[in-house]
Amino acid sequence: MIAEELQPGSRVVILAFDSSSDDFSGFIMEELSGALFDRGIDVADRQNLAYVYQELDFRISENLSDENAQAVGSFLGASLVISGELSDHRFRIRIINMEGAALISVLHLDERNDPAMPAAQWARSGAAQQREPQSPGAFLDRGILFASQGDYDMAIVEFSQAIQLNPNFAAAYLHRANVYFDQGDFERAIADYEALLWISNP
Repeated sequence: MIAEELQPGSRVVILAFDSSSDDFSGFIMEELSGALFDRGIDVADRQNLAYVYQELDFRISENLSDENAQAVGSFLGASLVISGELSDHRFRIRIINMEGAALISVLHLDERNDPAMPAAQWARSGAAQQREPQSPGAFLDRGILFASQGDYDMAIVEFSQAIQLNPNFAAAYLHRANVYFDQGDFERAIADYEALLWISNP
């Protein structure tokens, strides 16, 4: 139902899912990631969120405003941010369009009254499996992961692959420029910052 609102090729960030159980929340996010991937939607790797929050000076446990959620999405090169919660037996999904920070959809499902969603069905098997990168966004995710681990050479390789696949991928230029700058390669950093400005203001 959520994937039907998104266009194939879109890149999204699943920011959080709140419930009374961390395991259940993690399961829902994995299942949602798998369902979106199967629809041709690029899902940002959630294991980079801690690094993103650190870079943006956000607390990982805080409920982010729409503006801050938009900042996270921009950092990860996404056009949409998804969050959700299960509270008082009500399932709520929120989708924010990054361009205008506008609410696209809020989905409410009451599992007490919906025979298609008994509680037992929440725990079906088969969480999303890890996949090798094949899209610009997936290479960006790997690059951010390498950068967060201090492996800057591999980060540059991954960001460069993302740019090769999508020459207008602003987030990849930004992250590669930052790595070049941190390594003291100012000439290449400036070239990437200039490319980023050109993409942002064609």
